[in-house]
Amino acid sequence: MCDETTREQALKFSQNKNPTNISENSSTKNISLPVPDNAVEIKAHSININTPDGEADCYFVHPTEGKHAAVLIWSDILGMRHSFRLMADRLAQYGYTVLAVNPYYRVARGAIVPEGSDFTQPGIPEIVVPLAMTLSSETCLKDGRAFVDFLDQQASVDTNRKMASTGYCMTGAYPLRLAAD
Repeated sequence: MCDETTREQALKFSQNKNPTNISENSSTKNISLPVPDNAVEIKAHSININTPDGEADCYFVHPTEGKHAAVLIWSDILGMRHSFRLMADRLAQYGYTVLAVNPYYRVARGAIVPEGSDFTQPGIPEIVVPLAMTLSSETCLKDGRAFVDFLDQQASVDTNRKMASTGYCMTGAYPLRLAAD
C-alpha cells in the first residue's frame, strides 16, 4: 500500500490543520478521518464469526462493488474499539475487504475499556492483562484459520489475490504465526 499515491495523500493529510477532524472536548467516538480523494463507497457490518471456541464479534467492511484483496486486523491489548473500525474503513475506502476482530470474544464481547482509554491509566491494566493472558499461539492459529475461512467465502473477496494481516503490540506476531501455519 506504500506507493507514490499513498505518500502524496499522506503528505496532504499531514498538512491538514485538523487531520483527524477532532473537535475540542470530543471523545474518540467523535473522531473521523478525512475521506481519501479516490475513496470507493463502502458497506460495513458488525458480525459474528463461528470459530472452534465460539462466536467472535467482528467488524467487516468492504467496497460496495467488486472483489478485492482481504485484510485481517488484530487489535492491540485494549481490544476492538472505534479506532480499529476507522482503520478498517480507511482500508476499505482504498479498495480492500477488511475484517477487524475481537481477540477476547471467548471472555468478553464488544468494547472492554471505555473509549479513549489508555494502558497507562489507573485500572486499565487490571482489566486488559487478565484478558490478554487468555490468548496464546494456539488461540491465534485457531481463530486465524476461522477468520481466513470466513473471508474466503465472502463475495467481496478476490481469493486469487494475496491476503494481508496486521497486528498491533500484543498481536504483532499474529500475522506471522498465521502466515507460517
